[in-house]
Amino acid sequence: MGFQAGGSWSSRSLGVSDRRLVQAVTKDEAFNVRTTVEVRDRAQAVFEELGLSLSGAVNLLMARLISTRRLPFIPEPLTEADGSPALAEAGQATAVRIRVDATLKHQVTVLLQAMGFNPTVIVNAFLRTVAAQRDIPFDYRAPNEETRRAMAELDQGQGERFDSVDALFSDLED
Repeated sequence: MGFQAGGSWSSRSLGVSDRRLVQAVTKDEAFNVRTTVEVRDRAQAVFEELGLSLSGAVNLLMARLISTRRLPFIPEPLTEADGSPALAEAGQATAVRIRVDATLKHQVTVLLQAMGFNPTVIVNAFLRTVAAQRDIPFDYRAPNEETRRAMAELDQGQGERFDSVDALFSDLED
């Protein structure tokens, strides 16, 4: 899903620090989301492959929403098979209870309502998108120490500048 300066990585492999981040969130409230059994099961399978719980993945989504103040993914198109009221009445939809941090839930709710969104709709869209793409649809990894140092250098106006891409690559090869 992405490249990190100082090395490449796969979004399918979470490091120890990522698991600690998810575990560090105090999950003391819940979101109740209506979705289909198929979407829930497919999204949950993706999260399990990544070593995450469904609640842990939704907490990552909420943290990203708060840090960027924007929706960090493009939702998959909604279809009638995604939990419309008619399907809910027919029993083809299911309620999913997701444990979340109370403060994070409040901040996300306020932010999304200001943007004109219902938080449960966004969580459902996230689950549908994960199920369709078979991956978390945003970069959820924190930069490593080398990358953080390089970013701090650039913020302070330091770092090397190159006149061309060829000069950059030439420097990298040396």
